[in-house]
Amino acid sequence: MIRKKKRIPTWFSERQVAQLRDTAIRLRNLNRKALSLLEHITFWRLSDKQFIDARESLGLTVTLMSSALQRRLQLVSNGRESKNRVLSDSLSATWAPTKPIPLTTSPRIYLSR
Repeated sequence: MIRKKKRIPTWFSERQVAQLRDTAIRLRNLNRKALSLLEHITFWRLSDKQFIDARESLGLTVTLMSSALQRRLQLVSNGRESKNRVLSDSLSATWAPTKPIPLTTSPRIYLSR
């Protein structure tokens, strides 16, 4: 199976992209490990000690997955904040007048009766 390269938004820095890739790899490995442990628990007859060891290992894996997911969410939210910052900076540079526009004549106010 050939995978296409995923497009990464331009507002992520190179460091953020590297951290996101590392987190994705770590989550993939942890997911594989958790599935392996579940298969081991399900399909093999385990002694009480083996079952307890597998349960503790699965608990540790779940904790590591949870922290990796939190890290990923933090990286994505930081990237979105930088996106908003980049957009607001570019919009303010585009739309903000550099000099105030002087009024050449005084405004006339017409009152109708």
